[in-house]
Amino acid sequence: MTDANKQAKILEAKGDLLFKKEKYTEALRVYEKAVSYDPQNITLYDKLIDAHSQSTEEWNMEEFTRELSDFMKN
Repeated sequence: MTDANKQAKILEAKGDLLFKKEKYTEALRVYEKAVSYDPQNITLYDKLIDAHSQSTEEWNMEEFTRELSDFMKN
């Protein structure tokens, strides 16, 4: 496991805790950061989408396109 993968796992766990506390927008930001460390981890994209669906924050078109593009690369 690379350092980047380890960092992604740490951030994923932090995001999971925030999600459980219903802090969806904060979890969303943490999952986004985790994806930047491990863009091939499909589980992170699932969690990112779950957090977004629970969040009151809306993605703008640029953010949506970027996330979709990153997902499609994997």
